[in-house]
Amino acid sequence: MKFKRARCKVEVLSAPGLLRVTITPQFSVILVAVAAMGIAMCAVVWTTTPAPTYQRAILCGLIGVFMSSLIWNELTGSEEIEFSRDRFAVRRTRPLSPKMFEFPLTACMQMELHSPGEGESEKLRCSVRGDRVTFGEDLTEDQAINILVELQRALPNEADHLFASRDIAPFGKHFTTLKLN
Repeated sequence: MKFKRARCKVEVLSAPGLLRVTITPQFSVILVAVAAMGIAMCAVVWTTTPAPTYQRAILCGLIGVFMSSLIWNELTGSEEIEFSRDRFAVRRTRPLSPKMFEFPLTACMQMELHSPGEGESEKLRCSVRGDRVTFGEDLTEDQAINILVELQRALPNEADHLFASRDIAPFGKHFTTLKLN
């Protein structure tokens, strides 16, 4: 559903040997309107349903859980992605589940733009020791491509390694990275 797709603001800080990307969700009027309709629906259900109080409370609780799941992206914190000459780190500052993971840059390969499906946002992902690591949620395709281009500008040798594929055949030997210096 496209209305659930959060818009985000992307800030890129590039310095010699370092690329730091901060992704911050932006305010969505549509989700706030949906949440307001959910609260209004709870008020209508509470006052007009001839059910016992505990059944009305359960119904309003279910509606509240649904509405809070819709606006969760509005409450999430930022995500910071950092590439340096020797490491790759992602920090997510979410209210209930902050995460941080860090890997040596040599362990990361197959960096790519991942398009999960119709109406869902783009993500970046790479392979770390055989596992897929997904980051940069809620990006548009243009934002994700700009991050990859800036990575190649800031860290050209490291980008060559990150974009390399473990499977040389059939496409690896024909893949050419752009030297945009």
